[in-house]
Amino acid sequence: MRKALALAGLAGLLALTGCGKEVAGSPSPAAVSTDHTAAKTPPGDPLTLGPDGVGKVKLGDSTAELKAAGVKVEENWSSDKDCPDVADVPAGPNATGTLQISKKDGVAIIEAGKGMHTPEGITFDSPLAAVQKAYPNMTTVSHDSDGGEYLARVPGSNPEVVYRILTTKGDKVVGRFQLKFAENDCDD
Repeated sequence: MRKALALAGLAGLLALTGCGKEVAGSPSPAAVSTDHTAAKTPPGDPLTLGPDGVGKVKLGDSTAELKAAGVKVEENWSSDKDCPDVADVPAGPNATGTLQISKKDGVAIIEAGKGMHTPEGITFDSPLAAVQKAYPNMTTVSHDSDGGEYLARVPGSNPEVVYRILTTKGDKVVGRFQLKFAENDCDD
C-alpha cells in the first residue's frame, strides 16, 4: 500500500512537471535571463530607492532608455571607458539621485540624494542599528573608527542587486547609500 501511494504521488508530480518537457507558455531553461537587469516594476514613489530603481529609472536601463524618458545623460567627468555616462535623476523636491551608467549593464549604480529612503525606511542619518535590523543579511566590507562600508541584499529584487551603505560619525549613522549591481563596471 505504501509503495502504491508513493508511486501514485511520484506519477502525479511527474505529470505536473511534464517530465522535463517544456510546458506551453513557460520559458525553457535557455530562455531564462542571467543578465544584470533588475526586475521591472511600475514606477514608484520618486523618493524610494529600491527594490529595482528610483521613480521611473531602473537598474539596467540603457542610456537610450534614459534619454527617451527625458533624463539628461552626460559624459562621465572621469573619462571611465567602461562607465562613460552619468546622470542626475530628479526624485522629488530638493532631491536628486546620481546615476552611473555602464556600457555593458546600463544603469549600474544609483546614488541616493537628499530625502530619498529605502522601502524599509533607511535614509541619511539612520542609525547603524536600524540598518542592521532592516537588513540582517548585511555584510561588512570595511570599517574603522570613522565609518564603515556595508553591503546588503535588496529584499524583493534580483539577487545580484545590493545596497551599498557607507556610515559616518564613528560608524554610527548612514552617510551615503546606493542601489547597485553587486558586480558592475562603475564601482570605484
